[in-house]
Amino acid sequence: MFGATLLSVYWTYGMSWTQAGWLEPFTNPVVAWDCFQFAAGLMSIFLAHEMGHYLVARRHGMDQTLPLFIPFPLAFGTLGAIIRLKSLPPNRSALLEMGAAGPLAGFVVALLVMAIGLPQTVEQVAPQLRVMWPPPPTQRLCARHRARVCGAGPDLGGLLDA
Repeated sequence: MFGATLLSVYWTYGMSWTQAGWLEPFTNPVVAWDCFQFAAGLMSIFLAHEMGHYLVARRHGMDQTLPLFIPFPLAFGTLGAIIRLKSLPPNRSALLEMGAAGPLAGFVVALLVMAIGLPQTVEQVAPQLRVMWPPPPTQRLCARHRARVCGAGPDLGGLLDA
């Protein structure tokens, strides 16, 4: 399941975030490299998180399954992972340690991924946003009932006359 989830994250990034075609993550080397970097970084964080839980649970003598990664070819390409405990934790501190180990391990790997990836970031031009204020339905309402609804605000040069 890890391999299927890795492939799902790879393909989803190529489709959703790079605006590439269906097969471009597998045929275009530039898109493929971007997809690989994203998938390797995200799956490294997930794997470290799950292995943090798993290894600490093993250290405390708990019996559990290996992490089961769940592929989902939308959004980020995964629904995460689960580990099923087959035995109860011996005490509350073991449960607390097991619960905290995953996020801590994931955080350490996330810092490493960020330290590797951030210097490689390419600055992009921000898209130009066009904001219409007030929104179109309000424009018509304000044109008819300007004094009662919109008040007698500053002159907007006919902006409200729709």
